[in-house]
Amino acid sequence: MTVAAAPSRLIGTPATRWTGWGGSSTAVPGTSGATKNGAQYATGTAAAKNRTLARSPAPDQIDQMLAADNEAAIASAVTPWNRAWAGQRSLKICESFQSQPCKMAARTSFWLASQLLIRSRACPRTHGLPVHERACHPGERPVIGAAQDGTLPGVTALPVFDFAAFFAAFDTQRRDRGLGWYEFADELWQRSSELNAQRRDHPLCGGAVSRLGARGATSCQYALFMLRWLGRAPEEFLTGPVVDVGDVQLPEPGPGSRLRWNLYQLHTALNEQRQERGLTWSELAQELGCTPSRLTNLRTARMADMGLTMRVTQWLGKPAAEFIHAAQW
Repeated sequence: MTVAAAPSRLIGTPATRWTGWGGSSTAVPGTSGATKNGAQYATGTAAAKNRTLARSPAPDQIDQMLAADNEAAIASAVTPWNRAWAGQRSLKICESFQSQPCKMAARTSFWLASQLLIRSRACPRTHGLPVHERACHPGERPVIGAAQDGTLPGVTALPVFDFAAFFAAFDTQRRDRGLGWYEFADELWQRSSELNAQRRDHPLCGGAVSRLGARGATSCQYALFMLRWLGRAPEEFLTGPVVDVGDVQLPEPGPGSRLRWNLYQLHTALNEQRQERGLTWSELAQELGCTPSRLTNLRTARMADMGLTMRVTQWLGKPAAEFIHAAQW
């Protein structure tokens, strides 16, 4: 059956442009004064025919569908099915052939994944105590997912460095002592006054320190300035299933040095444990909740995220102080 085209010859009509949608033609903005003889805007099959004639000679997928210059082909080409992109058509085809058992299996998979996410955010309880109040033996990593509590097996639970509590600790003490942010930063810096005089490094910026609360994170090396000033260990700010690693007290470097993480040493210990447990870097990264490159880069890095380094020490069952030393940089 042949469909007649709607009249579309325009007299004095400004140039038109292709909008990417079948069945419409839009005037170029900024032009006016056109008079019409027939329909001002061609629609339906007429627009599809005009589009076929006006497009560039270089064919694309839509042009190939409209290659046949007859009204029947044009009428079929502007149907919603043919205007759908290939992914949509494939999805509809798959859905039409999907069996009821397959649908049920997909729904079950999504439900299990949602339950895992919910339980990872919740605080599981053992013998009436929240998990963050339960201590573990050195090197022991609690696993969420025992059959009796109905969770998925094999998911390693690790503590989290609570940066909000860490920031609140030194901010409260700063306020109690009547220090502004720049005075506070200067006091942090002067703890290594002799080393500062030797190296002539740029001091800490009070504005940068004050913005840590908004950022909600910091590097492991930067955090050591505040931990030294507080006289506290990083393990004191862990929440979750904290591993008992023994003595966590940090060394006191004196005015001639600064506390620094030895990330190469941390990488070496991590790699040895990984090999002993028969894990690939990808598998280990999945347990620690990061990408493999963030772990392998520890071998040459000087900076790393404080949250990541504390997860690694807890996974190793060792205190952070074992990898923190007085340094000359």
